[in-house]
Amino acid sequence: MIEPAEPGPTIPLSASSAVVLGLLATGGPQTTYDIMGYIKVSIGYFWPFPMSQMYAESRRLEAAGYIVGEQEPAGRRRRRLSITDAGRAALTEWLRTPVDRQTEIRDIGLLKLFFVDAEPTLSPSQLAAEQVRAHTERLTEYRAIAATFAGDRPLAERTVELGIAFETVAIEFWQNVEHDP
Repeated sequence: MIEPAEPGPTIPLSASSAVVLGLLATGGPQTTYDIMGYIKVSIGYFWPFPMSQMYAESRRLEAAGYIVGEQEPAGRRRRRLSITDAGRAALTEWLRTPVDRQTEIRDIGLLKLFFVDAEPTLSPSQLAAEQVRAHTERLTEYRAIAATFAGDRPLAERTVELGIAFETVAIEFWQNVEHDP
């Protein structure tokens, strides 16, 4: 394991910190660009993570001694990040901490449905039809992702199962709204 020259102060892990550490722990050394690419096709479906936050978070984790960066000596001279023993311990502690927060549903479609009666010219059925299309597209994406798993990360596959179940329920919900607003 790579260790920093001098460990920094212990910092509490935010969910963003855990994302960076978790991806380095499961995927090995990567550049921030590599990490963002992986986020877009994996956890980005259920945990948005802005690119600007990635750079700030990686600097914060490096200052704390949870990751180390090593610049390539030639070529593109990219900076590859690796998790340290201290970072792995912090990630383990975060993983062991019980989740005591309720799941948040942040859905613009539901927000619009809640307020659609504020404008009499708007059609809840039209909104519902748009949402059926959007959730059907996402369901197709989730099914494509599920087909790419080769059994090497079965617990990661379970997250896709929930995505598929969620989109299936969302489609049913919006179809009911569309036909009976």
